[in-house]
Amino acid sequence: MAAWYNRGLDLMNAGRLEEALASFTRSIELYPSEAQAHNNRGLAKVKLGDREGARADFTRALEIEPGMREAEENLSRLVASDE
Repeated sequence: MAAWYNRGLDLMNAGRLEEALASFTRSIELYPSEAQAHNNRGLAKVKLGDREGARADFTRALEIEPGMREAEENLSRLVASDE
C-alpha cells in the first residue's frame, strides 16, 4: 500500500487533487481493506466537490475499521455541512 498511498498524500499536499485521487484509487484497488486510503480518498473528493463520493469513502473506511476517529470526524463534518 505504501507507494501509491504515500504518493497520494504528497500529491494532495501539493494541491494536485485529481492525481492524488487517482493514486488513492490505485492503492485501494491493490489493498481494498486499507481504511486510511478510503478516508484520504474521501478527503480528496470533498476538495474536488464530490460530496457523495466522499461520503461513500468515509463510510467504507468505517466499515473496514469501525471507530476510526478520523473517518468519523470527516463524515460528521460532511453531514453537518449538508444541513
